[in-house]
Amino acid sequence: MDPISSSGNNEDDLVNFEASHYANPILTWLDSPALTDIEFLNSTSLDESYYNNVFVGNNNNGNLYYFEINPERNRFLLDTVPDLVVDKSSQKSHPTFYFCL
Repeated sequence: MDPISSSGNNEDDLVNFEASHYANPILTWLDSPALTDIEFLNSTSLDESYYNNVFVGNNNNGNLYYFEINPERNRFLLDTVPDLVVDKSSQKSHPTFYFCL
């Protein structure tokens, strides 16, 4: 279920600017983590395996999420969250998906 339909609304209920387009998020959380920043790591200082992948900060719990991206750099690799909704603690424990500081 996408965020609009789960709220009881539809696209017509959104503010619509000229040439705008709504797209569902590629990943959602059941409980919002209050994401604060996204960084593409352009360094091998942590390890080569993290190079050109993504880190996202979380304000609510002080977590740091790690996402791998595909070689074309146009999609996240989200195999650990097949329904694209983070709603189970087991989904948060996969080392290529989530880090807790």
